Amino acid sequence: RTNMGLVFMVYVYDAVAFGFTLLWMNATGAGMNQAGWWTIFLFLLSFYWTQQVIANIQHVMVASVLGTWWYNPVEANECWDDGLNRALCETLTYNFGSICFGSLLVSIVQALQAMQKASARNENCSCLACLLGCCLYCIEGIIEYFNKWAFVYVGVHGDSYIESGKKVMSLFKQRGWDSIITDALADTLMNFMTVSIGLLSGLTGWAIVTYDDDIFVGIGIEPDEDDAAGFVAGLLIGLLIASIMMGAVSSAVNSVIVCFAEAPATFQKNYPELCEDMLTAWKEAYPDECSDDFDAVRPF
Repeated sequence: RTNMGLVFMVYVYDAVAFGFTLLWMNATGAGMNQAGWWTIFLFLLSFYWTQQVIANIQHVMVASVLGTWWYNPVEANECWDDGLNRALCETLTYNFGSICFGSLLVSIVQALQAMQKASARNENCSCLACLLGCCLYCIEGIIEYFNKWAFVYVGVHGDSYIESGKKVMSLFKQRGWDSIITDALADTLMNFMTVSIGLLSGLTGWAIVTYDDDIFVGIGIEPDEDDAAGFVAGLLIGLLIASIMMGAVSSAVNSVIVCFAEAPATFQKNYPELCEDMLTAWKEAYPDECSDDFDAVRPF
């Protein structure tokens, strides 16, 4: 709650991503229709790569701030503190190469997926295109799963992308936490919260339009359609805002898992009450993976 400056920066980066999307659509809209397959691939790659870089900058930035909060509490206890300043600086300089490299791997697959979906409309090669799409989907899932944890280590420790991936996977293997990192309960909860907030915002939009029937008159929506327009507008706004916030929370959850696996004794020392609450909850969910004896947990 004290690091609201981090939340502000997350929304700033999402505004940048939205602005780039509009710019990309305006710049490539006409050229895509006349371009060859290779040019289309480069256009798509530029879009997906940039979007992935912006998203992973946020991921690494959140991980860096949480790592500071975990190991050096005094540097991450204000709205805008030294931990956030260092996270912003290192994410855009020292760690930027790792972010770009990991993002490139996913964006290449995503660009190929977009081209595969376009070619699947051709009946002469639809079977081959569907097979290729299945393979690309699996590859994308593997890379994104690797990135999910590797970028946490990049943010917390500043290691290279490949080295971070190796270390974090080795850490989970040593701890025997395979069941924990494959449990998508947190992601499911974030998705549920996002949809719930979106629906509530949609109902709010519908209520506002019901109260004021003239709110959409200036943009050409008929009075008998304004209820649906109000709900859809509220739904989209709610989903956008909630997805940004829940994405930051998801990155923080992943960072906590990595830090807790690596340095539980540090957490116990700096935040004894939080540590006790967390260990109690985890022991109920994962009794075989968690231990009360922090001194017995070897540092990585």
